[in-house]
Amino acid sequence: IEHAYDAAQKYAGRDVIVDRDIIEHWLFAMVNLKHDKIKWQFYNNLYNSYYTEHQPPDLYIILSMTWDTFEKRIFERGRNVEIDNWEQNMGYFKDLHKSYVSKLQAQCIIKDIKYVIIPVDLSEKATTLSNAINAINLFIDKYNPERNK
Repeated sequence: IEHAYDAAQKYAGRDVIVDRDIIEHWLFAMVNLKHDKIKWQFYNNLYNSYYTEHQPPDLYIILSMTWDTFEKRIFERGRNVEIDNWEQNMGYFKDLHKSYVSKLQAQCIIKDIKYVIIPVDLSEKATTLSNAINAINLFIDKYNPERNK
């Protein structure tokens, strides 16, 4: 977990926890550029070059939720740009939601990145955080047991 390339990151000692990874940006680009094959090819090549040059995350945590939970959380988040344009952007959000977990999981497999999928539909934020911390600790215990000494 000693990896970061995003502004939305938190430091925990020597570790870095990144809120949004380039894999997720790749998925956004795939959905947004699906009608422009040339731009998509350019972005996809850039993305793959990036992973050739940079160390991938040690662990990727994918949060999984139903469409109803996704919609509820968009409105709870309260970003006007999302709420005010909800109806006109619903197709985009549905495309993104439909492939979110499977595409991120596939990229982790292709890039040989350890990952865990955490379902969050019935979870409060504190439970989701606890589940993420448990996943991180299990990862450390399995792949870097010396670290806990």
